[in-house]
Amino acid sequence: MLNQDRVFDVMVVLIALSLFFRLAIKLYYRDGERILPKFKLSPGNRDEISYYKRFDTLFAPLPFIYCWLEIFAAVLFFRWTDYNVLSGVLLAVVTSGRMRALQELGHNALHLALCPSKRLQWFLSNTFFQFPTLKRDMDSRFITHVIEHHPNADVPGKDPNLRRVIAAGMVPGISRGQFIRALFYPVSLKGLANNIKGNFRDVFRENTSKQTALLRAVVTISVVALYLWVGGVAALIVGWVIPIFSIYPLFSWWSLLSKHRWHTPYTPTRYRLAHDYEHGRATDFSGVFGAIQRYLIFPMSDAYHLAHHIYPTVRYQYMPAVDWALKVNEPRYTQYIAKGMIFGSGGQPAALSELYHRLVNTAVQSPVNRERGTIND
Repeated sequence: MLNQDRVFDVMVVLIALSLFFRLAIKLYYRDGERILPKFKLSPGNRDEISYYKRFDTLFAPLPFIYCWLEIFAAVLFFRWTDYNVLSGVLLAVVTSGRMRALQELGHNALHLALCPSKRLQWFLSNTFFQFPTLKRDMDSRFITHVIEHHPNADVPGKDPNLRRVIAAGMVPGISRGQFIRALFYPVSLKGLANNIKGNFRDVFRENTSKQTALLRAVVTISVVALYLWVGGVAALIVGWVIPIFSIYPLFSWWSLLSKHRWHTPYTPTRYRLAHDYEHGRATDFSGVFGAIQRYLIFPMSDAYHLAHHIYPTVRYQYMPAVDWALKVNEPRYTQYIAKGMIFGSGGQPAALSELYHRLVNTAVQSPVNRERGTIND
């Protein structure tokens, strides 16, 4: 186990490295406006613009690394404070938020947004997110997300995410109490059981090859060993087990509910882009509370999910530029815009309050298929 006398010093080094990597990435990708003509979002010759940059491959691992640096800095803080209850809560929450960020990095990698090499970014995603959090491998995630969800967002009978929403009881015509219970479904007894069952199914059944299964075993054992060496059994439980099976799924669930206008009437004849604008939602996160939401629940491109859904191959650092261009040039982008997840402002609703008013005690309950499901990605 790491020497107690070195805990504080190592914690400071991890935080400093994380800040350094963040700054380097921010400076290198500060040219978001450069790629706008590539996607016809501003004037310019798109053929003269290269989306990828010279050092993308070098920078691709850095956000994965700084997320884990922040997790283990929180582990060390937990130990440095003699396993104080409040620092334990901080550890569980920060770890869950960083797992959301790692999930988003994997999301970018699914669409080959991080660098030219699919093999590298999928390897990074498996190694730093899918396997340490007991999730399906990237090949399986590609099928459920890119093939099944993206072309069919909020389409009844086709969207796997809509099936998850229905399975948790988030359907038109529910009562206020049912809405609240569905909002916290991942931490209900049924939700926890489904989380655990889903994770173990992913571990043992969602591996593309024997080599993938072997890599999963090596990565998972290494992560557990590192937790034990850095913070002991208490850190492993508070900073890994609890986030994986409860808090991280809850954060992921809140994000999922906020990103689309679930159960909006589906028009089969509507072309796909119009469908995405009608069933999607842009959300702004401002102020201190917005920054907290972005760090814990809506990290990276997740804060710009509608922009991502329209332009899925754009990396998260360029999403603010895409978001701005769409707000200026595309009226449909802001027609259902929300302010934050819970509390709206400026006459605009929050993402979840809009969902609440659309689903709770509606006059006519839409026919839905209450399929069984889990809150797993």
